[in-house]
Order: sequence, then structure tokens, then C-alpha cells
Amino acid sequence: DPIIVVGPADDAHADLTWVREEPPFGGPAAAIVTALPLVAAPRVLVLACDLPRVADAVRVLLAAPDMADGVCLEDAEGRRQWLTGVYRTDALRAAATTIPDAGRNAPVRSLLGSLAITAVAASDAVAFDIDTWDDLNEARRGRDTKEEP
Repeated sequence: DPIIVVGPADDAHADLTWVREEPPFGGPAAAIVTALPLVAAPRVLVLACDLPRVADAVRVLLAAPDMADGVCLEDAEGRRQWLTGVYRTDALRAAATTIPDAGRNAPVRSLLGSLAITAVAASDAVAFDIDTWDDLNEARRGRDTKEEP
């Protein structure tokens, strides 16, 4: 509470809190920095918009032990999925003060890279995100060929 979405407001989902980074399309680091002033909770769940198995990812994250500054998913190839994580709000706020221009066009690593974040191993099915048309087609097929969480 609340659910904060960074992007163009959608009247069909008026029950959500909508904010927009300035200028628009400044990237995910700028989106996180923009949303932080609205977060009152001690921890914040950061989720990208391209996660077909988001409910499974959230279950994995919330079951992980609470570690230092946060936890994020790590895919089967060992890549950290920074935009699928639970982070201490105060740690994110402190990190946000260190990146210039409110994070505009900055890599997410510049915001999160200095934090003590524990990576939680996740199956490819859970860590999967949509980056290409092939990924989208695979998600639409239901990812039948991937293992379940």
C-alpha cells in the first residue's frame, strides 16, 4: 500500500497511484527515484512491467530472508534482475542522492549497485521478462517448455 505506478496514468486503474518521471522515458532508475517520495513503508517492492510470472516472482522475493539493503532475483545464468526486488526504502533514498539528474538515463546499476543486495536464485520461468517479440510470443504460449517455480 499504495501501489505506485510510474508511467502515463490509466483511468481504468484509478485505484493506483500514478506518477511520471520528468522528462518521460527517463529510464527505470529515474522511475524509482520519482516514486520514492510517495513510499511510506520501510521496504519497497520494485517490479518491472514486463514480467509475465510476476505473482511467482513476488512469492519468491517475499519468502527470501530479509537481507541488508534488499533482495533481487537472479536468473539461471547468474544475472541479477534489479527490477524484480524488495529493497529497504531508506537505502534506496540514500542511493538516489548519489546519482545525478534524479537518475535520468542512468543505468539501474548506478542506483542499486552500491547497496548490499542479496541475489535469490530463481528458475528461468520465474525470472523471465519480455525483451523481444520472441519473448512476448513465448509468454503468450504460456511458457509450457519452462520449469515451474
